[in-house]
Amino acid sequence: MSPIDFQWGKQQHKIDNLLHQWRVDMAWWRDRVWRDYYKLTTTSGLLVVIYQDLDSKEWFLQRLYD
Repeated sequence: MSPIDFQWGKQQHKIDNLLHQWRVDMAWWRDRVWRDYYKLTTTSGLLVVIYQDLDSKEWFLQRLYD
C-alpha cells in the first residue's frame, strides 16, 4: 500500500504524486534487506525518496532532492 503522507522534522507532508515505486529484497541468507521504496513529490514541493522496512514496518526518509 502506498503512503499518503509522512512526517519529517516536525511537519506532516501530504503526497502529491507518486513518481516511482520499487521493492528491494536481497541478502536473505544474511541480514536481509527487504524494503518498499517510493520516489514522490509532496504538496509542499518536496521531491523525496522514502522507504518502508518490511520487517520492522518502520518508515525512513532516504533522499531529499534540492
